[in-house]
Amino acid sequence: MAPMADDFKERVAQWAAENPEGAAALRAEGAAQERLRLGAEHEAALAAASAAGAQRERERVAAIRAVVPPGFESLTEQLVADGSSADDAAHAVCAAVREEAKTAAAVNAAGVVPPVGFVAAPTSQEEAKAKDPDSIDPQELAKRIRQIQAENPSINTLAAAAEARKSLYGA
Repeated sequence: MAPMADDFKERVAQWAAENPEGAAALRAEGAAQERLRLGAEHEAALAAASAAGAQRERERVAAIRAVVPPGFESLTEQLVADGSSADDAAHAVCAAVREEAKTAAAVNAAGVVPPVGFVAAPTSQEEAKAKDPDSIDPQELAKRIRQIQAENPSINTLAAAAEARKSLYGA
């Protein structure tokens, strides 16, 4: 088949040499047809690329609007206009919230009333010592109650406690 193709190419070249006007006309017609075909492909590719780009832009704007919370409308418009991504928008919102918090903290700090000093309530042991400085601590009282009950197993806990207080406090 290759010898036939070589023969064909030679015959076309010879015809073109013998008929330069006809060859030029055929070349011009072929070029015009190719331009039409490529032009249509180019227009289709351009339309598809434009549609895809518009879709991506709508998605980018929607993602930014989804990330930015209410109250930051001017920031949203700025991010949309400057071509930021949703990730850029999230970082910008965090920075804006951080700045608002700093401002609020400064405003609050300027009007803060000084804190009231805290005084802890006394424990039961401290109250007992305040009433009677020579009082015995609760652990010692419990130990004495157990001793009394060991010496007299028939005595109940309340009676043993009363007796322990009398023996420890002298009352």
